[in-house]
Amino acid sequence: MALRNLMNKIIVILALILLWPGMAVSQSHSPVVGYGSTCRSAMGAPHKHLGINRAFMELQKNFERKGLQIQMISHDRRFIRADILKDSEVIDSIILDTMTGKMRSVY
Repeated sequence: MALRNLMNKIIVILALILLWPGMAVSQSHSPVVGYGSTCRSAMGAPHKHLGINRAFMELQKNFERKGLQIQMISHDRRFIRADILKDSEVIDSIILDTMTGKMRSVY
């Protein structure tokens, strides 16, 4: 009986140790962009590739309406990775599909 109680306590302690860092991150950071959000612009049309520069300009307009700034981190032919800033502090990082206009938080 004492061994079973000890095992239960060890399992609870291990679960708390493993889950604690994840709980701390999830409470301190909430993504600005929900899963599958769409950038309101001409990018919403399927298979209409605007190009990296035009797509980034549309992305900037989208976040300026919310009082946020955007900074491009990297891009390839189809995707843009960017940081969203508020008062010069990164509050989210996103990936934008320039073909569909869909964006999602990296966090």
